[in-house]
Amino acid sequence: MRNRTRAGFLLVASAVALLSGCGEEPDQAQETNGFPQAAADYFADMDGGVELNEEETKGRNTWVIWTAGNDAYWDYVSRYSFGSTDLLKTLDSRYRDRRFNYYGLINEPGFKQATGPDEFGLWLDEPDGTQDPFYAAAAYEEMFPREQFVQVYGRASGIVGLRLFPNPAFDDEARKRWDAQRYYNDPKYYRDPDLVRPYRVGMSCGFCHVGPHPTSPPADPEKPQWKNLSTNIGSQYFWTNRIFTFDQKEDSFIYQLLSTSVPGALDTSFFATDNINNP
Repeated sequence: MRNRTRAGFLLVASAVALLSGCGEEPDQAQETNGFPQAAADYFADMDGGVELNEEETKGRNTWVIWTAGNDAYWDYVSRYSFGSTDLLKTLDSRYRDRRFNYYGLINEPGFKQATGPDEFGLWLDEPDGTQDPFYAAAAYEEMFPREQFVQVYGRASGIVGLRLFPNPAFDDEARKRWDAQRYYNDPKYYRDPDLVRPYRVGMSCGFCHVGPHPTSPPADPEKPQWKNLSTNIGSQYFWTNRIFTFDQKEDSFIYQLLSTSVPGALDTSFFATDNINNP
């Protein structure tokens, strides 16, 4: 009996070991040392120009640009919400001149409206040439090369808090199937959960928390400079329903659900006791 019990445990253990090795996806997890913190004080003009030490600077950088790998999550949401939530479309550069007015989002300084689509036919903001990209900072360029920076932090998208990453699933087969015109205009195409987009979009904490600085707001809210922005005032003009629904009509449940979070309530309405969706 004892031998049979041991044999049974051994069989189960062997089966678990065998099955655990089948169909495994590549592990994208990294060690802590694979995420070196950016120490350059790129956002020195924010928050009223407050002076920060090196550790505080790293913290602010993390707050504004680090997405903690959630680009994979938002890509999943884009696919399995059947295209109704798609941050890559929120980035459409053709709306940059009215982004704040419509979405309540903060245009990133140093960028301009695209003059045309990129290599994949997508309309994404372009650098305006007024400032160097973050990764070019001389303070750590040698120990933190551009390739590694982009892998950890992605690249700026033109909206503060949204970062662009290359999509590792966008292989030759996905490239052949990709059609930007249909992606923007054909519901049958962009609602397909098997559609692979060229980029994944990550979201940093700053997306929901960076807003116009109350003592030095921008003259034109569509054209802020870093000195006009605060990292912790909250994105108080955020239109949740417009940002997170692409083609939902006002009579849809998801549109109405997201509409319960109104501008001005972003930093006060995401709690279980907010009395908005949790009476």
